[in-house]
Amino acid sequence: MLDPAGAPVAGDAGLAPRAAALLMEGATRQATDASVRVVRTPDGGAIAVLAGDFALAALLEHDLAAIAGALATGPGDGPGT
Repeated sequence: MLDPAGAPVAGDAGLAPRAAALLMEGATRQATDASVRVVRTPDGGAIAVLAGDFALAALLEHDLAAIAGALATGPGDGPGT
C-alpha cells in the first residue's frame, strides 16, 4: 500500500517504486504491467499487488477495485451488507 505521496505504508517496500511509476504514466484509477496491478484508493494512495504467471488478471483487478471501493464506503456500507 502506498500513501498519497507514493511512500510505502504496508507490504513490500520494494514494490512501491514500480507501482508509483505505473501511476505516474498517466493512469488515473488503475494501472498494470506484466506482473504488477495497481489501483488508487479514495484518499489518493494506492494498493499494488505483484501477480504470478498463473494469476487470473481480470479477477485480480476486480478484487482490487472492490477493495478500493470498500475503503471509500467503509465496512458494512457496500452491497450485500
